[in-house]
Amino acid sequence: MLATGPVVALMSLAGVAWSASLRAPQDDQAVLKYLSDAVIANTRSPRPVDATRTSLQGSKLLSEEITQHIKDTMALWDIQGLSIAVVRRRSNDSDNFDVETHAFGVKGRDGAPMTTDTLVPIASNSKAFTAAAAGLLVDNNDVPLKWTTKLRDVLDGFELQDPIADAFTCLEDALSHRTGLPRHDALFGYHVDNPMDFSLNIIKDLNPSAEFRDVWQYNNHMFNIAASLVTRLSGTNFTEFLSKNVFDTAGFKSTTFDYRSAIDKGILTEGFWKQGETLNSTGKRYASWPDAETHAGAGGVLSTADDISIWLQVLLNDGKSPVTKKQVLPSQVLAAMTKGRMVASLGLRVPEMGPQVYGMGFISSSYQGHQYVLHGGSLPGYKTQILRFPNDGLGIAVLVNDEKGTYVYDSIMWRLAEDLLQMPTRVDWNERYRTAFRQQLQKNADDDANRLPSPPNAPLPGASLDRISATYSNPAYGTLAFKVKGDGIMRATTPTWNGAASVLSLQHFSGNLFNATLPYNIRAIDEPELIYVETMHLQAEFEIVDGVVKGFGLWGGGLWGAGEGVESGKGSTAREKAEVWFDRNEWPWESEASISPQAAFEIAQ
Repeated sequence: MLATGPVVALMSLAGVAWSASLRAPQDDQAVLKYLSDAVIANTRSPRPVDATRTSLQGSKLLSEEITQHIKDTMALWDIQGLSIAVVRRRSNDSDNFDVETHAFGVKGRDGAPMTTDTLVPIASNSKAFTAAAAGLLVDNNDVPLKWTTKLRDVLDGFELQDPIADAFTCLEDALSHRTGLPRHDALFGYHVDNPMDFSLNIIKDLNPSAEFRDVWQYNNHMFNIAASLVTRLSGTNFTEFLSKNVFDTAGFKSTTFDYRSAIDKGILTEGFWKQGETLNSTGKRYASWPDAETHAGAGGVLSTADDISIWLQVLLNDGKSPVTKKQVLPSQVLAAMTKGRMVASLGLRVPEMGPQVYGMGFISSSYQGHQYVLHGGSLPGYKTQILRFPNDGLGIAVLVNDEKGTYVYDSIMWRLAEDLLQMPTRVDWNERYRTAFRQQLQKNADDDANRLPSPPNAPLPGASLDRISATYSNPAYGTLAFKVKGDGIMRATTPTWNGAASVLSLQHFSGNLFNATLPYNIRAIDEPELIYVETMHLQAEFEIVDGVVKGFGLWGGGLWGAGEGVESGKGSTAREKAEVWFDRNEWPWESEASISPQAAFEIAQ
């Protein structure tokens, strides 16, 4: 219901860019639910019984066929670079592994080759490290922390709007995405005060979308809060604690949180993405750097294929490092992290996979009858997947420096697993994703073409445009200030918006209801202006009582990022429907009856 009427409000949020919206690991995989049964069936074929496997020269784990498949997949999706780690236990009772790391393509616009020691932001694969850090404190008898410890009892400042969730949320609730809070990722921006405690400071002001422990809803803020908890209870900065007690203990050589230093040293890959890709255009490629200051616990780790190969062995070896021979994680901590606590409804509908359950930083399921544990990571321009088959002693990680990396790592890792574990079915993941991607592009085009006009003779708002123009604020999302210009367009600039969007446009639909568009931008390397990426379509409604504007709410379009099946815009009033509510806090007019609504909108036309 996107209007074409004359009343438009633009809230321009100066100097803010889309920094690093951490997505759920299977967000891109959700497109698979639109595939037809015929496409799914036609992309499955029996593995040839007499298939011969020719190992790549000097390799025990990668065959020539798999290597060619990787190159073909990169070409199909126009991927710039990736690195891969593969480990396999040599025997069922051995802690010795065959280990291989490989790199393909380039790491930057200068054509420098991707290497196995090139740093890649692993995004939400950082969550396993955050859960591990918390687990080390749980295992320490001198620290008053258990998985079931209520956060409000050990973390000053922790507060939730839902009184039940506030009273009972424990550490494992926070780390298994079952607090009732949706994502609220639009809050992540480039520059905030005290970035390490950013999520802790704003969590009390975020609306829940479900009841406590009712629905699995991915939430990055809770992992940031877990990082704050580690800092408070250990007396050591979270990043230092993790570096000393996990990275160093495991024997990592390069893994770090310091992306600024990595950029300066030239050891961090650029992240690639395209603007304007449609069914008829390949779009234009840009590159950007990550910015993870506000979400170190949720997605701040930079790592390499070489280091992740060690991490895979630690995970497959009950927490013991093959490099240092030290116990990185107590086996009971690793078991607790892996144990499923919530069914994660991620939209996958393919016959090879079983139901997925979420533990604490890990997802568990099965592929063609083989149990697996994995997690994905997604930042603009970067996609990673870390997968292990615990019963088969096999681990695979794929780190991609491109926005389409989800399609790439799925195609590569599942084909590798089919090959190394001799699974009966070969799945053409490239064809599945290519079909789904084309369908998504067509849906985007259809949505843009089918915007509904405002209803004929739509009623005007209950207050004039002059009265609607004011300053509005939300304690978490910040402040927006409207001004009416001579062209009848309402614009607002503010330095206090805490989120990642640049302009919120309001277009009148009917009565107090407006259609809203919220475009996202990325700060690209060597580009003087922010680069537009995509637009979120929302609804906005003002609460106006007897001509007095009280505030407005935004909902719909995925603004707060609720879980699958969670309704948006519930309730009968603007305030009840709102995913984010902005109270009015300035009144710029002198007289309540200074101008009639009808006159104001005639002027605006």
